[in-house]
Amino acid sequence: MPFKIFLKCLNNSHEDILLPDGVAVVVGRSKETKIQDKRCSRKQLELAADYNARKVFVKQLGPNPARVEDVDVSKGSEETLEEGQTLYFVEKDFPHHLLFRGADSRKLSNKRTISDYFSSNENLSKKSKKDEEDEDSENEKLVKTKLEKLQNSQNYLGVSRSKQSNISSASSSLQEVTSRDPGWYEADKNLLVFESDGLVHSSKIIAFDMDGTLITTKSGRTFAADINDWKILFPEIPKKLKELSEQGHKLVIITNQMGIGKGKVKKEDFKTKVENLVKILFLPFQVLAITDRGFYRKPNTGTWKWLDESGNGGIPIDKSSFVYVGDAAGREKGWAPGKKKDFSCSDRYKVYAHLCDDRLFGIMTS
Repeated sequence: MPFKIFLKCLNNSHEDILLPDGVAVVVGRSKETKIQDKRCSRKQLELAADYNARKVFVKQLGPNPARVEDVDVSKGSEETLEEGQTLYFVEKDFPHHLLFRGADSRKLSNKRTISDYFSSNENLSKKSKKDEEDEDSENEKLVKTKLEKLQNSQNYLGVSRSKQSNISSASSSLQEVTSRDPGWYEADKNLLVFESDGLVHSSKIIAFDMDGTLITTKSGRTFAADINDWKILFPEIPKKLKELSEQGHKLVIITNQMGIGKGKVKKEDFKTKVENLVKILFLPFQVLAITDRGFYRKPNTGTWKWLDESGNGGIPIDKSSFVYVGDAAGREKGWAPGKKKDFSCSDRYKVYAHLCDDRLFGIMTS
């Protein structure tokens, strides 16, 4: 597959947008992005990909500022977007990442600058109609490709093996995963485990609940209507997770999924949902899904014991720094203005006593 760069919506609201090499693409409020907010102009941003440098030049067209990470992009100004960075179409709304597909076998040529894209450079504008049609056809084929095949590419999972190597050399507490290939396996009855490409075990672990903590439903329903009914809960989450990963923490999701045991949720649908989440976050994760009642189900301690004894590559966990982030803290009604009581205390009880709060992460309440 030829190397391509796409714009990926972190809220999973629309299909990936192809950014051809050296061609300016205008995006904004449209049927393609499904953005209806009038703060976002129909011609909000102009994006031009540099395949050699693996980055995208961003030019602000609309009156309301966009943002690359924490840098505002005002009308007429320009910024660059690189792998792992978040582009917000308007202020801190409508977050997107870059998605790299296919093998990049190109040899780097002379570096391009912003002026090469956002000027009257005729070489970039004289792309033939046939080339554009070929790119559209290729995009349609890629959109229809099964997610499982896409997941096999190491470029989809946020931290590359070279980056993981740098992290490993910077911290003696880390160890590369070599004993098991990336993917799904059943660690025990009712305990389903996913380990993404590039996962590195560490003595430092930050664990998260999934529903209501990292993601929520797009529909507003308590339970998702289908495997596509979800979005990232807060726009700050991807950046904070990236920081934690780069600091040497292993990111773990521990989630009760009784719907699978009851037959209300298909196991393959749940797997697809998790793989899609990991792909969008661009980071390596270990996911522990408890599919029925019993020893492993939170707040029982089974998942913790498995992680401590078998699930961390033989590396002892630093229990003093272990943190679990969740939304089921057992809080009573009115714990915050207008807030309902928590549906459970399963994320805090027993082993999950190190529940973190917004003072630590600044991205979510627990």
